[in-house]
Amino acid sequence: MKVRAEDRDRFFQRDWTEVVLHLPNHAFTAVRLSESFWRDCSELRSAAVGRWLREAGLAPWPHRQPPALGLSPLQGNHFELTAASR
Repeated sequence: MKVRAEDRDRFFQRDWTEVVLHLPNHAFTAVRLSESFWRDCSELRSAAVGRWLREAGLAPWPHRQPPALGLSPLQGNHFELTAASR
């Protein structure tokens, strides 16, 4: 899941080594923040998110048409992940 650079800079702190994503299926997962997250690859990658996308019928998706996802800050390094309506 791609995080826009301006959102990364606004909502994420450089001293965090990971964030916790709260998924719509009431599960949560820790996602490591790599050094490249702060440079040129602001993506959050997680097998748990991939499983949720498949379970929700959002994956696989048509070529170049990934699902719209929302990421809302909760508290500290915790964020809520949602499927955004198009």
